[in-house]
Amino acid sequence: MLEPPGEPDISVVIPCFNQAHFLPFAIESVLAQTYQNYEIIVVNDGSTDNTLDVAVRYPVRCISQVNEGLPSARNTGIRNSKGKFLVFLDADDLLTPQALETGRRAVLGHPEVAFVFGRFQRIDANGKDLPTGRPPLVTSNFYRRFLENNYVSIVSVMFRRQVFFEVGEFDTSLTSCEDYDLYLRVLRDREAFCHDEIVTKRRIHGEQMIKSSARMLRTVMRVHSRQAAFARRDPELASAFRKGRRHYPQWYGELLVTETHLLFRSRKFRQAMTNCFTLFQFYPRGAVALLKGLPESNHVKFSVGSEPRPLNSPGAHRGIFAITELHPWATPVGTGFNVQHDRGSTLGVVCKNASPSTTVIFDGEPLETAVMNDTYVTALVSDYLFSVEREVEVYLLK
Repeated sequence: MLEPPGEPDISVVIPCFNQAHFLPFAIESVLAQTYQNYEIIVVNDGSTDNTLDVAVRYPVRCISQVNEGLPSARNTGIRNSKGKFLVFLDADDLLTPQALETGRRAVLGHPEVAFVFGRFQRIDANGKDLPTGRPPLVTSNFYRRFLENNYVSIVSVMFRRQVFFEVGEFDTSLTSCEDYDLYLRVLRDREAFCHDEIVTKRRIHGEQMIKSSARMLRTVMRVHSRQAAFARRDPELASAFRKGRRHYPQWYGELLVTETHLLFRSRKFRQAMTNCFTLFQFYPRGAVALLKGLPESNHVKFSVGSEPRPLNSPGAHRGIFAITELHPWATPVGTGFNVQHDRGSTLGVVCKNASPSTTVIFDGEPLETAVMNDTYVTALVSDYLFSVEREVEVYLLK
């Protein structure tokens, strides 16, 4: 679908910080769009790799700034954009070929909305599709549903440019949840529309920033609290607000309990104590559970190696796995599971009702995972991890 020459209809903003190796795929996914009246703005957020060299190979506008974080980089893109509609694509993600056409058709078909959104498909570091959970299809009462929890990824959203003049840009004081803050500000007196099409492929890889559960909990509660006065004016909104106040502490609190337990075991006491203060503030039940220790039903030990040996034998090594849920709409992982070792480079974890969003963390680092038939989770790890026998502890969060 072609448009006559002139100002670009859509601005695609791609913030990039030290992801030059992924950036070509992101840019090329935009160049491959079925709708062609767009501009690409790459914001080089103080990268120390060759991001700038990569960007200039393509027909894009590249703007460099000192490293100020994702909210600031997106704001720089907004200020330098010309399109009536804006899409924010992370440098390690991709647009599907019809993403811009789909979003534009939806936003033009619903002139009353501030933004439209769809879904995303998870892919691995090499671009292979991974099982992906499906968020709820919401068709009304968007502000109320967002008070309960954030179920939309910003990479699947197309905004009207005017929105940022009316409600402001991304809040640069936030270290995370800046997209959630924006949704809430926009939807208090505006509408949205979900076209429910897959428009983005989100890359899951080990280089992604692992957000601290404590920081995420503190920030999301801060963002959510900003809506208190407004939400309490209406009984239905007040009820949704209370649901959100229960949901987020439990969601991030359960992650934080295990994270803190692992920190104590690793003798990282200062960070562990900081986490404890956050738990006492927002999720005291989790703090009590932490003091009592994790339930045995959520804890199992196993040895890895061709000839398993006691942990104190020569060459033995201890490692820790944590299996966590990361998306609000994911099916909760059950408590029954067992573990097997396969070919020295893959761990298979059998979980009841495993979710496509299940993530396996080994010694604090995420592993690429895949879910088959909703029961079998494979965690891909490097061969060197099993060059010696290991006793591995697995924690399963309910």
